[in-house]
Amino acid sequence: MNTVPEFLKKTAERNGFTRVRFEEKKIPDDFSSICVVPFFGDYEGYVLLSSFLLHRFRSLKKSSKYFIVCGFPNFSSLFPYVDEYWAITDTQQLKSIFSDSNILDNNNTLSGIYFKNLNEFFQDVVNVKEFKKLYENGFKQEFLDDYKNIVRFLPFIPSSAVIGKEFNKELLTRSGYKIFLHPLRVVKTWKNGSPHNDTVEKVFYKHLVEHLLGKGIVPVVWQNQFTYDLSQEFHDKCIFLQDQEITSVFSAMRACGFVLDCFGGLSFLAAMARTPFISITERNRFNNSKSYEIEDLLSIDIPHQHIFTFASILSKGSVNVWKTELFQHISSKLDAVLPLINRDALPNATESYEVVLYKHLVRKRQNKKFGLKFIKIESD
Repeated sequence: MNTVPEFLKKTAERNGFTRVRFEEKKIPDDFSSICVVPFFGDYEGYVLLSSFLLHRFRSLKKSSKYFIVCGFPNFSSLFPYVDEYWAITDTQQLKSIFSDSNILDNNNTLSGIYFKNLNEFFQDVVNVKEFKKLYENGFKQEFLDDYKNIVRFLPFIPSSAVIGKEFNKELLTRSGYKIFLHPLRVVKTWKNGSPHNDTVEKVFYKHLVEHLLGKGIVPVVWQNQFTYDLSQEFHDKCIFLQDQEITSVFSAMRACGFVLDCFGGLSFLAAMARTPFISITERNRFNNSKSYEIEDLLSIDIPHQHIFTFASILSKGSVNVWKTELFQHISSKLDAVLPLINRDALPNATESYEVVLYKHLVRKRQNKKFGLKFIKIESD
């Protein structure tokens, strides 16, 4: 009979996962002591799970269990409080699975197959429905009943030295402001009363990058399996960050100093990185999904603004529409925001668990404002 370490090794491989992080000495002797959480949400969902839900769920419901999270590659550091992290091995599958992710949900057939297969090997496999009892379009009463308060986890962010000398050299030697971009293939919208994904074409990002370059701004482009590759068109004009472990991405965000999110949910990662950002998003999605709850609880003392418009402007618009109705708006925001950012006043990069007070921090829908220490946030 296999020992538990042998069982975990073989089971991960057989089910298409790589064991990214584990300590052999912590592995239990009892197979029934293992709990597995497969999770394939989007960026907003990963931040929500990491910062607010999973560490509380584990401490209250599964404190005696050996805890394993299975998900996308490079997200291990969002969950330092679990015992193991398994990443999907087949990178060819990642694009389609991520394209069907929406906050905590994933409707892709492959995500269901992963869950079903894990159920055949483990007695305790947590369904994402358990987390949706706590949060779905906002924190639910069951969360408050079970946990009483909201504890926000933020990971440690290393210095930009982890990204490499060449990256840091380019940041220092290229003149002008640096803006962190992530050219995702799908964008977030709201249709028929629920979150939805639309496809955006590569040409949009090409014109956006050209617009920023024309303003003397250097785009720092993070590329992974979920994005378009812009390196061929802009290899000598932009700074490129290839697929990196998420805390290294956070380091790059902080080194740049500013993040621009185009309907993709990158702003939630920026908030977790404690880095200023502009979020271009749909007002309906932002309000109806109550994304402002997560944003407000994460963005204390982090300068941020919004541009509210329809995601269809990306998929159905033309270059002239983008220039007049979006790029000019981006420019005016950046012109107003960038000179005022005080990096020394940003929250520090240490790991933390902190009780955050919902009623004091989460904006009211009557246009209540907060977080005005550095930059005035426009009312909704």
